[in-house]
Amino acid sequence: MPGVRGTVRRRLCLHDFPAWTSLHLAHLSVKWRAMIRYAKYHGLGNDYIVLDVGSAQTPTPDQIRLICHRNYGVGGDGVLLPIQQARPGSHGLRIFNPDGSEAEKSGNGLRIFSRYLWDNKLVTDKPFEIDTKGGTVRAHVHQGGESVTVEMGRVSFDSQAIPVAGPPREVLDEDICVLDRTFKFCAATVGNPHCVIPADDVTKDAVLKYGPVIERDSRFPNRTNVQFVRLIGPDNIYIEIWERGAGYTLASGSSSCAAASVAHRLGLCGRHVSVHMPGGCLQVTIDDDWHLTMTGPVAKVCEGTSQTRCLPYAAGCQAKRSNDIFRGYQCSTPAKHCRGFGARTYFLTVLSRQSSLNPCNPSSNPCNPWSRGEVLPSTSRTQLTFLLLAVTFPA
Repeated sequence: MPGVRGTVRRRLCLHDFPAWTSLHLAHLSVKWRAMIRYAKYHGLGNDYIVLDVGSAQTPTPDQIRLICHRNYGVGGDGVLLPIQQARPGSHGLRIFNPDGSEAEKSGNGLRIFSRYLWDNKLVTDKPFEIDTKGGTVRAHVHQGGESVTVEMGRVSFDSQAIPVAGPPREVLDEDICVLDRTFKFCAATVGNPHCVIPADDVTKDAVLKYGPVIERDSRFPNRTNVQFVRLIGPDNIYIEIWERGAGYTLASGSSSCAAASVAHRLGLCGRHVSVHMPGGCLQVTIDDDWHLTMTGPVAKVCEGTSQTRCLPYAAGCQAKRSNDIFRGYQCSTPAKHCRGFGARTYFLTVLSRQSSLNPCNPSSNPCNPWSRGEVLPSTSRTQLTFLLLAVTFPA
């Protein structure tokens, strides 16, 4: 085949295949890029992937979604991207949710990034600063890297700072109607927005039912994280979490800080709060000026290299992609995804019909189960018919 570098192997797989028009590969070429190194950590079950890609290379939303996918990628609740900072002595960080959106701040993400810096001998056991989109924080790694303390900044209940729609005010004990329930809620920001709901029935089922609706409620223009909170003892609270852009989460540092702050503001707890979650417990301290300090464990899961590639999703019959694995391909049906298997093998899958669920488009599925590692519903899977080409390049 003209224009193909390497050895090409073609395989045709037909499953309930109707009549289909031709797939034309006008030109196929490869630009091989160095594989991206990553390290994966978790904080109480909330796992993040730290990418070592250099300051000039930012993953696309499609790449973020694929990397975080628990079947087709590394799998995680988010991606941490180190960036170079102009300020001497500081470390820059960008935080991405598994739906591809960017977060202002993440408490667990900051603890994980701190441990990553410590593991790579970029910091010592002395305090250091990290710059995020949601502000600068001060971190301290101790206990041989097993525990990290982060000064998260000052909490605010101001509607304009969070933000929450409506007149300027402190958002405390307001009503929110969600599906079949009306809740009392408080809103807070610790660099990212939170909706905290004190309740007696704090369960995973309740969070799964109401969390995605509250996240996208119109009063939260930037969407919001959601916590259901229950007092379980003096200065001890239990929370269940729906994380903006990620969904149900076992633990969250910023959610713990927001929930502890609301509990203290309502007079339910003192200034030293133990926040219990399905993944474990974090310690949050609130000082006289409402500055927050969070302490909790971090564990390293693994490290390796990623060679995942994700092609753009064609809006029409023709799609062109320069400087990528496939160049100038044309198809009569939408190209859905391309992913790598092995050192030099790539697959291009072409679907004969549009699926009712686009796995890499969160707008077609607000809860984004694709990022959580779920499969397509059977009603969608039965619609899929495809042509599969395997292109193998010898090492």
